[in-house]
Amino acid sequence: MPQSLDQQKEVFIDTLLQKSDELNALLSRQARGQEDGSSSFTRGTITNFLGGGLCEVQLTNQETIQAQKAAFCHHTLAIGDKVLIDFDQEDGHFILGVLKAVQNRKLTLDFTNVETIKSHELQFTGQRLRFEAHDMWLAANNHLNLNTNNVEIVSVTYDLKASDIRSTSKNYDIKAQSIRQNFQQSRKVVQGVDRVDARSIQYTADISANLQSKKNVTLGTGTITLDGKLTVVS
Repeated sequence: MPQSLDQQKEVFIDTLLQKSDELNALLSRQARGQEDGSSSFTRGTITNFLGGGLCEVQLTNQETIQAQKAAFCHHTLAIGDKVLIDFDQEDGHFILGVLKAVQNRKLTLDFTNVETIKSHELQFTGQRLRFEAHDMWLAANNHLNLNTNNVEIVSVTYDLKASDIRSTSKNYDIKAQSIRQNFQQSRKVVQGVDRVDARSIQYTADISANLQSKKNVTLGTGTITLDGKLTVVS
């Protein structure tokens, strides 16, 4: 049975992608001073961020590996993205690029073991977001600035260790829902739950806000995930 035009297009595009994969893999090996054939490439899906630049990736054969972004890979990675992997047992596994980005993005900033971060820039569904963080200790005047134009952010999630909270943070009451009250100003809507036990403190906030003006989110050290779709606001 002859192939339809759509099927022919799909085969043609897949062939182009395969040739692009091969070229990217060769460039990656050349950049690391390797001879051709010393490694292979494969595809997989990002399932987790492990910190320190490492991602957990599930390959098409269901094997799970750890990989890091290649130096020339400029994609912003998200859980669920289908990626091309330069597979090398000796030199490590490298993510060369994103083959298919997941629609409902989960972008993760890993602040673990980092006290001060000047800025991060992420590309998120066509819109550029700039994140600035000063002294990642949780305190009244320390915050993450979410500065962008014509964009809405759906949620912010982060974890705090009990050791990260200093006694000087008098203006932050874990038991009182003071953060929720603060976010209700300036058209912000927050739904959060604070959970306190002997080992950890976890706070999750869902934020809907027009970020044409500067907004602040208080946080401590840990991992921050921006979760959801960004919507352009006229």
